[in-house]
Parts: sequence; structure tokens; C-alpha cells
Amino acid sequence: MKSKKDKDINKILSQIFKKIFKLKRVNSNKLNYESVPNWDSLAHMQLVSQIEKKFRININEIDISTITSYNKIIKLLKKKYE
Repeated sequence: MKSKKDKDINKILSQIFKKIFKLKRVNSNKLNYESVPNWDSLAHMQLVSQIEKKFRININEIDISTITSYNKIIKLLKKKYE
């Protein structure tokens, strides 16, 4: 069962994905840079910017290049909040 913190992270991240990629629904298991047609380098940087702003974190350059899916971003956020 997911904790409240996990649900909050998912809710906020889902909202970010919907906004950046103009999605109606977010299926976390299928969202990655290959499955979203408009996930290009500009959209990726917008995604990173929104994540940093909403979660009040800094994402380093290495992590920026590795967060290529919804689930990888969730993992990163959980790690940042440990």
C-alpha cells in the first residue's frame, strides 16, 4: 500500500506530466521518452524545471540525463525525500 507521501508525489508528478505533455491521463507504467511523442529535449528541460519548482529540489546533471521515464522520476523523488 502506498503511503500518503507516495500518493502526494504521484499526484503532483501526474499533474506536471499532464501539463507539459498535454496528456489527459497518466499511465505511469507506460510513460517514457519513447512513448510520448512530444518528449523532446525542450520538454525534458521544462519537466525538470517543473519538478524542481514543485518539489523544491535541485536535480543534478547526471540525474537530468537519467530520468527518462515516469517511474525513474518517482525513484529519484523518493531518494531525495529519504
